[in-house]
Amino acid sequence: MDPTSFDPSSLSLGSTATDDGAASQAAELADQRLFDEINGLLELPPHEVEAALEQRLQIARAAGPESTHEQAFLRLVQVRSRGLDGGSEDGLQACHEALSLLKGRATESGRLAALTVLATLHGIRGELDKALTLLEPVLSRARALSWDSLLVLGLNSFSVVQIQSGALQQAVETLTEAAQLAAGGSRRQRCIVRSNLALTLTKWAREQRDEGNAPASWRADAERAVSLLREELDGIHRPSQTSDRTLQYCFGTLASALVVLDELSEARTLLEELRPLYEAANDARAVLFVDTELTRIALQQHDHAEAVRRAGIGLREGQASGHDAELAELYRLEADALEAVGDAHGALRSFRQFHRLHERSVLKTAAYRSQALAVMMDTERARQESRLDALTGLANRRAFDEALAVAAAVPGRWLSLALLDLDFFKQVNDTHGHGGGDAALCHVAELLQSHLRAGDTAARLGGDEFVLLVAGGEAAITSLCSRLRLALRESSRQKWPERTPLTLSIGIAVDSGPVEPQELMARADRALYAVKARGRDGQALA
Repeated sequence: MDPTSFDPSSLSLGSTATDDGAASQAAELADQRLFDEINGLLELPPHEVEAALEQRLQIARAAGPESTHEQAFLRLVQVRSRGLDGGSEDGLQACHEALSLLKGRATESGRLAALTVLATLHGIRGELDKALTLLEPVLSRARALSWDSLLVLGLNSFSVVQIQSGALQQAVETLTEAAQLAAGGSRRQRCIVRSNLALTLTKWAREQRDEGNAPASWRADAERAVSLLREELDGIHRPSQTSDRTLQYCFGTLASALVVLDELSEARTLLEELRPLYEAANDARAVLFVDTELTRIALQQHDHAEAVRRAGIGLREGQASGHDAELAELYRLEADALEAVGDAHGALRSFRQFHRLHERSVLKTAAYRSQALAVMMDTERARQESRLDALTGLANRRAFDEALAVAAAVPGRWLSLALLDLDFFKQVNDTHGHGGGDAALCHVAELLQSHLRAGDTAARLGGDEFVLLVAGGEAAITSLCSRLRLALRESSRQKWPERTPLTLSIGIAVDSGPVEPQELMARADRALYAVKARGRDGQALA
């Protein structure tokens, strides 16, 4: 199998190796934990990672067929550990081996892990159409499985395609979501996402600045990028102080943001220290980036002769790299510098080279951008669906937890939470079947939605349990709950006159932020059980 032309349909998604629901779910979770645990090896000091992965791979191979998934995941994480080098032939071979191990016997989670790493590899190689083809199923299915750590990897890879396609605002949105999901994850994953977010903010700020827009429209983005990067580089002040390639790229992005902000002295110092590090790593694209930024610094300082010299170095050494967009930008800067020193013929020659490469780059990225837009639309639909209860259309537990975390953190704001149980729901199911039970749940959901104000949240937590999150204090929530109970009793009597009217048991908790979300939930839960102990069909305040 040639992984450069891999057909994702050969690793079908939405199915697992077993038809037993409970066994299937356990297998999915086991593979997710295994892949996440192996990814955790990337947190080791950089010089120890490759040896640790290789040692564990040899042990897994010795264990035989029962360790097939572990072997595959180890090969995939080896590709990740090599960063940009993962796009080499060795990286392709590692993906080839992992895909062969997984084909025909993997869980859906295992197949998703393979597709995500392969998509990342294609992105590194500049094969954006292949990356997008793989990422579309990855993002939707990772959301459906609530596998946040893999979703972060997929979103980060997708953002790379967006950045290279020029969709910078969309990339900021993608990376902002990824950064939120990665906040509680591994340091390396968080660093990669935040670094890419800073890079995107920097590119966006530079575009706005180059178009002549007022500083108010771009300076905050550049400053945010610097802040993100300094947080990740905490305690490391020079690129030579770390052998971690991810942190070295953070320094490169930091230098670029500083150039946008005209903090040129620090930017030049960082770039001059980074260039030999990138050369030693044989990273032609990063070297070209350094030369472009140093040319930009010289132009901003009106040292046009130095700008011509630096651009010349970058173009000579980067000509064979094949990175059209980066070369086009450097030709544009060289043309500006040559024009400033009075070399009109040289400036014209460079402008022609710029337009030739720019046109080729634009034609190439236009198709990617339209494809990325289609994936974004599918991804947004999947994101929305992943936060909705499929039966009732209310927010689900995940969406509610996010809303509660945000609301509970607001200082001085009164917040009310109500847990609602539909009384004797099992009897409804037993008497009228699951169709009758589903109809009752949907009726409750419609009632909740009709009584809430804009900005309030109603969610179904599962089964017959609902929750309300309402801005305001005790009077507002107790009145609302009383109206809901009366409305449900009367509307269910009218809708199903042959049945016993539906009733609710409600537990309420009220507090002023900031408040711990789980504490608010626990108080409401205690109040709910007090109502049930009294015979149900009532409400209580904790």
